[in-house]
Amino acid sequence: MLMAAVRVAYEQGFDREELDTSSIPNWFISITDGGSHEEAIPVEVLAGRNAYYAARDQNEWDVQEWLFCFDPDLRYWHWWDLTSPGDRVAVLWIDTRGEWDVPCEELWWAVYAAGARSAEGLIWMSADEWRRQPSIGIT
Repeated sequence: MLMAAVRVAYEQGFDREELDTSSIPNWFISITDGGSHEEAIPVEVLAGRNAYYAARDQNEWDVQEWLFCFDPDLRYWHWWDLTSPGDRVAVLWIDTRGEWDVPCEELWWAVYAAGARSAEGLIWMSADEWRRQPSIGIT
């Protein structure tokens, strides 16, 4: 789903009113429209949505609103990588250019909507730590 968002950003740009969502997984579109078709949403995604509500005290996102948050001219972070240091653990790496307080609620929604049971906040880690973890492939 994150790769699909990256692809939308790369291929379509953000100079339009609405982005084509045909490459975004249907389950993600269903979860971002308020879950109106819950029978089509995988159980782990529903659990992730509920974990998001509990952890973040926020509502789900509209898919267009979510995609436009990836506009590089509007966000305060840049993609780095997605790694997996161990079984059922993923680390989403972003470059904040040294800033500690970076608005990135769209990433929280992405992580939980993808089925995360829990997520930790922004943690400073060295490039050496990044190099030791196998990349899942969003570089």
